[in-house]
Amino acid sequence: MKVSKTLNLGSGQRKIRGALNLDFNRQSNPDLIYDLNKTPYPFKANQFNEIICFDVLEHLDDLIAVMGELHRVTKKGARIIIESPHFSSVNAFCDPTHKHFFSIFSFDYFTGENQWHYYLKGKFSFKTLERRIVFAPGFVNKIRGKFFNKHKKLYESSFAWRYPALKVKIVLETVKAP
Repeated sequence: MKVSKTLNLGSGQRKIRGALNLDFNRQSNPDLIYDLNKTPYPFKANQFNEIICFDVLEHLDDLIAVMGELHRVTKKGARIIIESPHFSSVNAFCDPTHKHFFSIFSFDYFTGENQWHYYLKGKFSFKTLERRIVFAPGFVNKIRGKFFNKHKKLYESSFAWRYPALKVKIVLETVKAP
C-alpha cells in the first residue's frame, strides 16, 4: 500500500481522496483498519505532512497518548487539523461514546499556552495556527461567530450555554527540535 503524506484519522464515512483513510470500523471501508486507542501507531516517525482529525479525538481513551503519537508520526512543521464538538454543543453530550469535551482552549495544554504544559515539557509540543468556535449556519450565528471568536474567553466563561456552539476547529503545527 502506498502511504499518503496526509492521514485522515478516524475517517468514518468522510473519506478524503489522496489521504490514507484510517478507521477501526470495517463498515466504513477505510484504507487501514486500526484501533487508535492502541499505541504506538503503525507508522514510522516523521511520516506525515498533515493529519485530519474530524470528530474522532472525543472518542479516544487517552488524549495525551494520542497527541504524543500524532507528534511522533508527523514531520516538523506538519499541520494537524482538529474538529470536534464544542462542550456547549448538544452533539457533545448526545453520543454515549464521547469521552472528552473540548473548549476552544483545550489544546493549549499541548502548545505551552496553558499553565499545566510543564507536564509535557521536553516530550512533545505543537504551535497553534488557528482556533475557531464554529456555530450553526445562519445570519445571526455568523455575527455571533465573528464577535465571539474575537472574545473567546468571554464566550466560554459567560455565553457558551446561552448561545451553544457546534464545534471547535483547531489547527496545530508540529514543533520539533532541529
